[in-house]
Amino acid sequence: MVLSTHSFQAPGFYEKLGFRRHAVIPNNPAGHEDFIYIKELASGRMAE
Repeated sequence: MVLSTHSFQAPGFYEKLGFRRHAVIPNNPAGHEDFIYIKELASGRMAE
């Protein structure tokens, strides 16, 4: 799973849920940062 959030939103919330920060885009928007997070989901087969 991939998500994007800004420094003025809730990056700590996602980190507590197990998301790993993958990238930071500085000054986007001006004066803030855009964070890209990744979280691997459990693999498993779907019911047939």
